[in-house]
Amino acid sequence: RTELAVREGRARFELLASATSAVVYDWEIATGHVGWSGPLRSVFGCSMLLMDSNFAWWRDQIHPEDRGRVEKDLAGLLASGGTAWSADYRVNGSGTPMDILDRGLVEFGEDGRPRRMIGVLTNVTGYNVAEDRLALADRMATVGIFAAGVAHAVAQPLTWVIAKIAAAGEQLATLAPTPRVDAARTALDLAAEGAQRIRSIIRDLKVFSRAEAETTLPIDVRRVMDSAASIANSDVKLRARLERRYEHQQRVAVNESRLGQVVLNLLVNAVQAIPPGA
Repeated sequence: RTELAVREGRARFELLASATSAVVYDWEIATGHVGWSGPLRSVFGCSMLLMDSNFAWWRDQIHPEDRGRVEKDLAGLLASGGTAWSADYRVNGSGTPMDILDRGLVEFGEDGRPRRMIGVLTNVTGYNVAEDRLALADRMATVGIFAAGVAHAVAQPLTWVIAKIAAAGEQLATLAPTPRVDAARTALDLAAEGAQRIRSIIRDLKVFSRAEAETTLPIDVRRVMDSAASIANSDVKLRARLERRYEHQQRVAVNESRLGQVVLNLLVNAVQAIPPGA
């Protein structure tokens, strides 16, 4: 009866594997022998000819940073008498780590010791990438809402500051040149330059964060790309150097906010694809 249940369980796992492109394994815990079936290349990046039917080989395929955790969790399950196994880890594959979801059931012998484990391995790398992108999109949307609020809150007092700087400049212009007056003019010019820089950043934030109707107007594409580069600069400079080369001025009838968001997303995705220190 036990053998029949095992065969039925394996048949169910193989049916699941065929429907999900997963790999089925049958691990004899005492001997370490592992039986494999299914699209092995999708999980381990190799064919049956290049893999061994033993647990040690399987363990060695697990990414070194995940191996200790997986071994500890598996040993804890077997020692506690648990029957349902579930883990996620990376395997080395053919050089590029792949994310694997491992689920199985443990069978115990009459002596109470774990006898075998039957389960499936599913390559979920693509799913994890999609989840990361969705999470990034959610974060970008949240940042956009926050940026819009900040831009609105800063814009009015900044206008007041710029006006006061201009008034102070006019007063200095009436004074006779002296070292102290010249130093004050230099400091005031730097303050005015900084204030205009802040105004430019606020304008960029408003462009990328506003939710507006599908309005299309002739705009300077270079200005939109410069704005996107300015916003992404803090991330870009940590991993790469961005060069901008515009052949000629180009005005296109397009929704400025949406175009800016597309360019910004392209820059952020490109930067994230570059390994740190590369």
